[in-house]
Amino acid sequence: MDYTIDLLKQEEIPAARTLMESCFPKSYHSIFFIHPDKTLVARSEGKIVGGMNMDIAILPNKKRVGYFGWLYTDDSCRGSGIASALTLASIEFLQKQRCTDIVSCVEGDNGSSMKVMANNGFSIMPLRRQMQRFGLGLVKVNRMADRFFDMGYFLWHMQLPETETPVESEQRSFLTTALLNILAWIPCLSGYNLLHLLFPSLMPNCLQDWMYQKYPLILLSLPLFALAVRTLSMEISAQVQHVDVQFIGWDTAWLLGFLCPLILGIPFPVPGNVYISGYHWHNSEMDGVLCKMARSEQLFLAFFCILFRGSIALRYCFTLLLLDSLFFFYPFTGFNASRVKKRGAAAFVTPVAQVIVTALLLFL
Repeated sequence: MDYTIDLLKQEEIPAARTLMESCFPKSYHSIFFIHPDKTLVARSEGKIVGGMNMDIAILPNKKRVGYFGWLYTDDSCRGSGIASALTLASIEFLQKQRCTDIVSCVEGDNGSSMKVMANNGFSIMPLRRQMQRFGLGLVKVNRMADRFFDMGYFLWHMQLPETETPVESEQRSFLTTALLNILAWIPCLSGYNLLHLLFPSLMPNCLQDWMYQKYPLILLSLPLFALAVRTLSMEISAQVQHVDVQFIGWDTAWLLGFLCPLILGIPFPVPGNVYISGYHWHNSEMDGVLCKMARSEQLFLAFFCILFRGSIALRYCFTLLLLDSLFFFYPFTGFNASRVKKRGAAAFVTPVAQVIVTALLLFL
């Protein structure tokens, strides 16, 4: 099809927003933004059929970061190359705006968007690299991308002029994730949190916990074992289905991960996830695989919870099971519940029933 790409006109904002709303779930609508002077749209026969909404931030270290906020195309134009054309045009636009870096936030199970990013020179930027590159300006980047609380969304990065971005190993990513979860778990054990200071009678005495008395080191490092069970169960499921996968630790959600234990004494696991390797795959082909991986993990984690009945360790494991089984909506879409929910309401009944049965076994 024939189309042209140019800046959005002020009077076209309602039409662009209507197209955006048709392309994304309703839970995303509250974080939409449209800056006409930084939004490119594709037009065909006078109608907007696609768009790329961008933003620019100037950091304290003088780096000028362009952000790909929203890429969307009309359903009738999918597969016509509009998304790639908009991406290339947007890179050229931000180069002309003297940007040193371009970043975009993409959900880890969104195969189509990841393919567009990878094909145009972007790669996932781990948290360590973000801190090295942006310094204190990372706060400004995250604010621009509205990603302080998103889970399972990764920062894709291109440096201008383009250079190769190092890729963090799976082992290092998992160990870093486990270590940070252990650090966030300690306030739940120690009682040094705001809820304990205000209502000490509500908090269990860790010294009287049977697991603390028998296996104190295991209790301290519990997140490591819980995340290992979760990760291995998904990797085994993927191997059975003959699919290559990789573990990627999340670079966001740590604010909740540390605030919940410090203020409420309640763990908020930030587990990362196991994703399909590479970017040349389609959701239509892999949604079933991802659903089976999620169901496998939910089942194994439910059995893992039963091992810790009567111990404070159950707080971490059961909270992780709840997040992975019930929290499928934004910003929690990085958890495995969203993978099951994508298969329809009927598929979602199973993990809900499993949580109820597990809760009955644990607490009755």
